[in-house]
Parts: sequence; C-alpha cells; structure tokens
Amino acid sequence: MRTDWTPKEIRIDADLPDHLILFDGVCNLCSGWVKFVIKRDPERKFHFVSAQSDVGQGLMRICGLNHNDFDSNLYLEKGVSYYKMDTVTGILNVIGGGWKLINIVKILPRRFRNWVYDRIARNRYSLFGRTDTCLVPNADIRERFIDV
Repeated sequence: MRTDWTPKEIRIDADLPDHLILFDGVCNLCSGWVKFVIKRDPERKFHFVSAQSDVGQGLMRICGLNHNDFDSNLYLEKGVSYYKMDTVTGILNVIGGGWKLINIVKILPRRFRNWVYDRIARNRYSLFGRTDTCLVPNADIRERFIDV
C-alpha cells in the first residue's frame, strides 16, 4: 500500500485516456464530484472509471492502492498518478478559471492536506450517504466512462 502519496510517474500497459479519474462508484460524495467535473468540462477532457470495476481494481493494484479500500481517489494525467488532495487540485487546475484558486491550499504541507482529505474520506458514507449500485452514466456521457 502506498504511503508517500506524492505524484508518481507510472507506466500502464493499457490503452487508457488521459485525465482519467478513478472514484468510489457507490459513494454519493464521489459520484457528486464526478457530476461536478462533467458539468464544468465542456471540452470533455475527463474520463472516469469506478474503483469497483475491473479496470478500476487493476489501476488500484498497479498504483499500489488497497483495492478493497476506496478511501482515496486516483487521477491520472500524462502518465503521472495523483492521490488524495492532489487529485482535487490537479483536476480543478485543468478545469481552470476561478477553480485554480484551490492552489492556495498548497501552502499547507501535503501531510496536513492529506490528513484533512482522510478525515472526509473515512466519514464520507455517514456524511453524504451511499448507494447500492455504482453511478450509471446516461447516454450523453457514457463514452467518457470506462468499463461500464
């Protein structure tokens, strides 16, 4: 299991799109995050994969994440994997505009940023709820989801 949680160059032998977001498909917060990104991505740069899917499970193993624990999302951009709070800042930087102001949190040590992220992640089901099934994309966005 990864302990450093810093951006890391990874090599994946699969043909996966850039700007790939791995998320907990049954978490209401995580599914809400995916919907938030989709709404602010008119160029359709981002793609998504559920952590519970076969591709998601494989990515978690490749990146050294516990494939039975969905407390961290994963963001892949140009062969670099980002975890925890770095996923949020990385994605919002690509979305651009005023969302780039999130970079102000980078004045805080990564360890502290990830500590805050971990508190939310561990309590996300009790705070935001969960569903019995993974997010099912509609026909308009289905091509942006992998392994649906």
